[in-house]
Amino acid sequence: MPCDAELLGSADETTGEVHLSLVVSGDAQRVWAALTSAGELPAWIGRLAGSPLEAGSEFDLWHEEAVKSSHVVERWGPPTLLELTWDFPDETPSRVTFHLDPQVDANTLVTVEHRGLNDPISYAAGWHRHLTYLASHLNGQDLAWESFWDGFDALADKYRTETERASSRHPNDRQPNLLRDCGTS
Repeated sequence: MPCDAELLGSADETTGEVHLSLVVSGDAQRVWAALTSAGELPAWIGRLAGSPLEAGSEFDLWHEEAVKSSHVVERWGPPTLLELTWDFPDETPSRVTFHLDPQVDANTLVTVEHRGLNDPISYAAGWHRHLTYLASHLNGQDLAWESFWDGFDALADKYRTETERASSRHPNDRQPNLLRDCGTS
């Protein structure tokens, strides 16, 4: 799967946070539409049910036939900031923020910050995959959902290994995360 060879960020088991970034094709307006449009969400994260995404809206995402998450839009700043509550079955409610930073050549840096997680390693691998699906969608090459879980455990193991490696280093010796460019022309 594209971009699975390189990690897109980090997971912190101490704080329960995930931070991932990826440069994708499309200006911030185009990427914002992919993040918020009922017609585009199914290509990269899930099918929208409920209100359209807008400030204060409540909605559900169907990730699979029987897997639904519930959300409230907490911060709505088109086209650069979207923050949602994240209420997934059998998990502690958490919060996810998308930052869009316009880049040169009509590309956009998408940063996902997810806080309040009990299992940040799995979420890092999950957001990694969702960002890969988003990048492919923006390139007009939607990926098959049947392949989403292929290699997922190996990807989670990469995040786990890097998390353990990072936690064993002295804070002053930690290397910054490298931003990855996946799917840009």
